Amino acid sequence: MSLLSTIFNEAVDEGLIGANPCRRLRINTGERDERPHASAAQIPLLVERTSFMDSVMIIAAAYTGMRWGELAGLRWSRVDLDAGVRVVDPKDGALHEVNGTMRLGPPKTKASTRTGQLPPFLVDLLTELRDAEPSARFVFTASEGGWHRRANFRRRVWLPGRGRFPARVETDRSRSAFP
Repeated sequence: MSLLSTIFNEAVDEGLIGANPCRRLRINTGERDERPHASAAQIPLLVERTSFMDSVMIIAAAYTGMRWGELAGLRWSRVDLDAGVRVVDPKDGALHEVNGTMRLGPPKTKASTRTGQLPPFLVDLLTELRDAEPSARFVFTASEGGWHRRANFRRRVWLPGRGRFPARVETDRSRSAFP
């Protein structure tokens, strides 16, 4: 469809036709599959299979709704553990990876620029994480100490853990470490 529209645009430019018949035409290829995500019952199971830092990142994602780039680019200077808040900055609040180059930039949408409350148990986990690496500038770093690369995290942490889940997971909430 894209190629045909390009050809028609050229024909319009050359004066061969008056208008592109593909203009504003949208092709519906059917419903998209839902993007995989962990259920509330699966989060503790996934966390059990990861390093402490990766588990805190997964928990932060689950309980804050922050996007990947916002989490991967979160600086300690934007987290106030005493007040229990974190800030996504409008100028450089997200990590972007383009053609293998990593850089900080604006979050995906203006709505992503926000200050959000952190649940008390997450403040405790973040405090423990900060105490383990007090000189770190960023909250979540890869095992080598640099920024997380989305593909590496997905391959090394997310897919191995997710691949072992049964279709439905039932947990005893009284034994869970999560609220």
